[in-house]
Amino acid sequence: MECRNFTGQPIYAQIAKYLSKGEILRQSRSVGGERYVKKFDGFQHLLVLLFAVFKNYRSLRSKKST
Repeated sequence: MECRNFTGQPIYAQIAKYLSKGEILRQSRSVGGERYVKKFDGFQHLLVLLFAVFKNYRSLRSKKST
């Protein structure tokens, strides 16, 4: 029987659902990655990088939010 937990959800949302924000931030803090963070923490950074991989972006600098 096939799994119906993710019916209609994009693959990006399925993967993001399994990421533990607390664990990722804990790991980031343990190596000093959250030292100067104001709003864009390590978890959001990871989500942006995963999105770029799925979209086949070659450079993040050329992508600007409008």
